[in-house]
Amino acid sequence: MLSLCRGLVAALLLAGLAALCMDPANVGAQDKKDPKGKTAKEEVAERGVSVPTSDGLALKGYWFQGTALDKNRPDAVMMMPAPGNKINEQWIWLAKALSEKNFSVLLFDWRGCGLNGTAANGGSGVGILDDRTKFWNEPYNGMLLMKSKALIEKNGIDYKAVSAAPDVRGARYRDFMFMNDLQGARFYLDKQNDDGKCNTNRIWIISEKDGSHLGLAFVAAEFQRHTKYFPGGNLFDIKEKIVPAGKDYVGMMALSYSTSGFASPSASKIFSNALPTLGANDLVKDARDHLKDRMAMVLMSKKGDGGPSRALLNTVGVSATVEATLRDLYKYPKEFDIKAMKPISGIDLIPVDDSFKVKEYVIEAMVAISKKSPTGKGTPSDRDASKTFTAPRFPIEKFNK
Repeated sequence: MLSLCRGLVAALLLAGLAALCMDPANVGAQDKKDPKGKTAKEEVAERGVSVPTSDGLALKGYWFQGTALDKNRPDAVMMMPAPGNKINEQWIWLAKALSEKNFSVLLFDWRGCGLNGTAANGGSGVGILDDRTKFWNEPYNGMLLMKSKALIEKNGIDYKAVSAAPDVRGARYRDFMFMNDLQGARFYLDKQNDDGKCNTNRIWIISEKDGSHLGLAFVAAEFQRHTKYFPGGNLFDIKEKIVPAGKDYVGMMALSYSTSGFASPSASKIFSNALPTLGANDLVKDARDHLKDRMAMVLMSKKGDGGPSRALLNTVGVSATVEATLRDLYKYPKEFDIKAMKPISGIDLIPVDDSFKVKEYVIEAMVAISKKSPTGKGTPSDRDASKTFTAPRFPIEKFNK
């Protein structure tokens, strides 16, 4: 009973901490230390990286290098909070714990959020506008944000403002924003792969709520992109037989998977257009087989909140309910019996002291699946990312129909 009370107290304290942005300059006195004595601020002090996007942004994030690089090339991990949320110390300690198990983790915020928000909100402000000409030449930026140009160039991107930008001819800025940020993150991981720091034959996506829904939609779209870069070419319109980039994704870890958030209309539309149920060609059938039989899905939620996770399994064609059968398909739906005085979801399932044992479950599942799953095993592929000077643009027009 005493340990349960302590867990409840920790959960309540962390609710306030979740609002903090973990930019080293903005971590305050509440920043807690890990068992080895470092604070989150100290842990990320030298881990800052910039993630390029095709429209001239340099998204801020953190790189956690896998620690057994000399023995086995680490799986790559793309980790991000749900859109509208930001990196906090819980994300940092999860990324660090995974790096200690030899996963190389890119932890980043979306444009307009956290590290990539306005300076007034603790972000880098105009610091993410690496190439303003390229930014305003991007049709979605020019078409939907031009009225806010002076404010953006003065203060940077504010997520609430740009995500609510009015539709123009059916175009929604959030559709492009979400996918292009993920395309930039994938490009960054491929550069690290070519430098020998991770293996993008095996990529994991870790997110929360509708961030996981976006991640799944992105994987679906990746089946229509060649996994190797061709400088100067259009990666989505290749004449030779495609080697789908979607096959590189070994698993998704979702904290409170949701299809009802602000980003979900975009995710649902992109997924359904990337993998249509009617008139599916061999590429689409192969993609669906990968999602059903080969790509791991570890779906964690508070007890009673697992409905969306079960719906996701049905979406990818998994109807089994027996645990052993599900695990043969690398599917791990898991509800945690969490006693708390308020609703808990997303990253709050993982308080710093891991009193609910969700982080422990994430790590154990990823290690076990990584050893068992054949996806991407063998010699890592060279993506030629270092020969490509600009991050590819996500062709949202192709999927936003």
